Amino acid sequence: MATLMRSQRKKKAGRRAIYGPLAFLVACAVLIFLMSIFFRISTVEVQGNSYYTAQEIQDAAGLVEGDNLFFINRFRVVSRIFARLPYIEDVSIKRYLPNKVVLTVSECVSVGYVTVEGEAWVIDRSCRILEKAGDEALQALMEVRGVTPLTTEIGKVFETGTDDAGKMEYLCEILDGLQELGMYQDVDYIDISSVNSPVFSYLGRFKVELGEQGDTQARLGKLLSAVSQLTENDRGTIDVSGEGAATVFSPY
Repeated sequence: MATLMRSQRKKKAGRRAIYGPLAFLVACAVLIFLMSIFFRISTVEVQGNSYYTAQEIQDAAGLVEGDNLFFINRFRVVSRIFARLPYIEDVSIKRYLPNKVVLTVSECVSVGYVTVEGEAWVIDRSCRILEKAGDEALQALMEVRGVTPLTTEIGKVFETGTDDAGKMEYLCEILDGLQELGMYQDVDYIDISSVNSPVFSYLGRFKVELGEQGDTQARLGKLLSAVSQLTENDRGTIDVSGEGAATVFSPY
């Protein structure tokens, strides 16, 4: 009798060992089936855009009505947007049950242009090529001098040769600081021919000397402070390369 009971217990345990994982797999299959049927995209909302239309961003993302909400390939969507829309700087994707996707984008700003073999190319603060510059861009954007791009692939940061070693990093730092402080529209040109002593024009009245790379944004802040203490008739060179709060203004 005891032997029979032990045998029955073993059979029950064996059935549980088999049917337990099987039931789990069936439940997962049912869940995936239900998700594929009921959670389908009917609304794609775009936020944060100004340069591109919502439809342009949705088309670049490749999201269409009827796509499954849970099976969105985020990497593919983001990669498609970056590849097709160079003015997009960042993208986030959020899903809202039962059928909504929100694409939140941040767009870069065209801050200047570089010239390659007689052609001008618009760049952002990361030295990324955005597009070929038209006449309006040439008038509105600062000219970047003293660096020679070797590549002009749209959507990519341009490459430089060994002769321009160190210039890219410093230039990006300057452009980023000018954008962050809202100064870039008041700069006519940046000349980074010498990586240790780049200069730029400001407000059409001042030549600014930055000195070696380091604390760039703080130096730009010193420039703003110095200009605020000058009159509209003042013109000259402002040297903000000194340590601490030292700023030297040399009138023309």
